[in-house]
Amino acid sequence: MFSQNNKKALQEQYQKIVQQIEQTDAEGKSAGNLVTVKLSGKHDLLDISFSPDCIDPEDPQGLAELVMQAHAEAKKELEAKISKVMPNLGGGMGL
Repeated sequence: MFSQNNKKALQEQYQKIVQQIEQTDAEGKSAGNLVTVKLSGKHDLLDISFSPDCIDPEDPQGLAELVMQAHAEAKKELEAKISKVMPNLGGGMGL
């Protein structure tokens, strides 16, 4: 079992990690950099931008696919950043 000091230290470290994750953001781009998606550490959509070259009224499905690609890349980048932070949870506490 953890002592009160260890529990408190673990809680403080956890809070720091949560705060660090919440302050993290990630950006993903579709093929050809036609669509860019930016996500927060909470996976909220912060921004989406389109190159004028990708807006084709004749092909709305193509634009949807580019958005999905950009979102997938942003999510992948965010998860990689979060995984770098999470291993630090037990650091220095003998976990």
